Amino acid sequence: MDQTEFQNDLNTLSDDDWRRIERLVFNLQKQIYKAVQTGKLRKAKSLTGLLYIGSSAAVLLAIRQVTQDAQEQSRLANKLIEYSSRSWRGYKAHPIRKNYIIIKNGEKRPFAVPSLDDQVIQHVVKFALEPYYEAQFEPSNFSFRPGMGVHDAINSIFQSLSKKPKWVLKARIEGFFDNLNHEFLLNCFDDKKWKRLINKWLKAGYMDDRHLEPTSSPQYGIISPLIANIVLDGMERYLKAEIEKDFSDASTLKVIRYSCDILVIHEDNQIILQCQELLKKWLGDRGITQVNTQVVQSTENFDFLTYNIQFYAERRINPHYKRQLISQGKYKKEFLNIRPSASAIKKHRDAIREVFAKMKAAPQEALIRRLNPIIRAWTHEYQHVTSRETFSKLDYWLWEKLWKWSKRRHPNKGSGWVKAKYFTKTERKSSDFITDKQRIHWYGLVKTSPYQNPLAGKSYYS
Repeated sequence: MDQTEFQNDLNTLSDDDWRRIERLVFNLQKQIYKAVQTGKLRKAKSLTGLLYIGSSAAVLLAIRQVTQDAQEQSRLANKLIEYSSRSWRGYKAHPIRKNYIIIKNGEKRPFAVPSLDDQVIQHVVKFALEPYYEAQFEPSNFSFRPGMGVHDAINSIFQSLSKKPKWVLKARIEGFFDNLNHEFLLNCFDDKKWKRLINKWLKAGYMDDRHLEPTSSPQYGIISPLIANIVLDGMERYLKAEIEKDFSDASTLKVIRYSCDILVIHEDNQIILQCQELLKKWLGDRGITQVNTQVVQSTENFDFLTYNIQFYAERRINPHYKRQLISQGKYKKEFLNIRPSASAIKKHRDAIREVFAKMKAAPQEALIRRLNPIIRAWTHEYQHVTSRETFSKLDYWLWEKLWKWSKRRHPNKGSGWVKAKYFTKTERKSSDFITDKQRIHWYGLVKTSPYQNPLAGKSYYS
């Protein structure tokens, strides 16, 4: 496919063309990943340069992911493909425009987006750097990596804690990008071209109320999660190396990180307490000093991300089955339960309440159409943990909200009339909130099953 064939108008590209472009970029990423895995770093760096410089396919794919506006796509394609062919000479990063949004408690939260040009180039850089570092990242990091997610982190917690109680160090980094040492960040890259490019984004500054600040934080870019993973990589290796100096049993130390939330797990309380000090020192070397830490036993009730981890006493079971488990050495007096946290449930209920408050006079079909995506997203998030009891309670709570909404619309009608108008007996429910075109998504109808990542044990680029 000739580069000049699609410089002017990306809309002329067919679906087959886009599939070829995606395949070209992905195949090159796979080659970079395998080169790093086999220790051929010089070849890997050469391939990253090939993907970053002169690759019109990478530029076009980045443009498509950034904007769907046809005019902007044509402008970016003509401009940035030419830049790419000249090794990005002449490229200058634009200052980030920072705005503020007011959240419910009156607090202002910064909201900033880089220019479209910068977003496209950050996408291209991410295409090149992500497979290079993915082959080197520790398996303890589950945040913003291809083929991994929060469910993998929760699954790792379950495997680490379900067999026997252990000590847990909880840590949360506050203001990561605000405090990150820029000099340390630049030293993480061993190639000068990446240092120069990252430094341009750091020195571009940001516009705040028409005032230009000289430097900017890298947290607002598309490449920001990858930068965070690069800076925080090596945490588990460092802790194990330091612990081995004083303790012999460091191999069973487990570190689980998702974004700025960290868990360190081990049987020995002394090792966990030492990890608490070591972790603060390790993060301090990167300029990160705002770290909240807490040491708990796994038998205690604690939250990680939006999940609650707690041991429960074994429920009553058949005596014969209990004796059989004891004889096999499989009987446990306590078992680990992971379920949605109270804060996650409250946040979800608040979102549902807000919909009801805004749609008091809306038609039934419109209300269902607005509620279903919220309910469906939440149930899909938590269906792989112990959520049956939570879903049952939310089903009853939602039914009450729907009933009050229905009764309020017809204050002069009886309960029987209201129920006949809005609720129907179906094969799913005795009182299903349903119309001819829409039906409500009930929590309890989601089938729960153990979470299994199809990429578990292998890389996204394998």
